[in-house]
This record gives sequence, C-alpha cells and structure tokens, in this order.
Amino acid sequence: MNKKNVSVIIDASSTGFGAYTNDGPGITGDGKIVADAKEDFIVAASEVLEGVKLDVKYKYDLVSIFQYLSFLDVSMTAKRIGINSSLLRQ
Repeated sequence: MNKKNVSVIIDASSTGFGAYTNDGPGITGDGKIVADAKEDFIVAASEVLEGVKLDVKYKYDLVSIFQYLSFLDVSMTAKRIGINSSLLRQ
C-alpha cells in the first residue's frame, strides 16, 4: 500500500465548512461542522485514491473561519458586552 502526505485546507463559507487539497486531483469535502467536512474529504479521497494510505495534515484558513464565526470578532464581542473594542485588543 502506498502512502501519500496530503495537506488539507479547512475553510468556512456561508453554508458551513469545506476541506480541499492542492496535493491531489480536485478532492474536496464539505459539511455543516468541521468534523463532517474532514470525514467527507476522507471518503472522497479513499474513492479517488484507492489503495493509497493518506497521512493528512490539516491547515485552517483562519480568515474565513473568523468571518464565518462572527461572534469571535473582537469588535462584535466588545459591542455585545458593552465595552470599547480597544480594551479587548490589549
């Protein structure tokens, strides 16, 4: 059985999370949560790369994830709790 190192990028969109790689032939996965996107990617990869064992390293596109999870935004959090956002940035 062959072994292949694959970097998988996890990003977020308005519909949930996606997983993709630039190391293979257009393999992707998606889901409402990160775990579902990872699982969908592994299923797709196993179908496309039969007989290849994957050594997957996940990388996260933090910009898209913070945009998706707007409640983690410093300005939004400060506004929600009623303080100046510069106090949270210290």
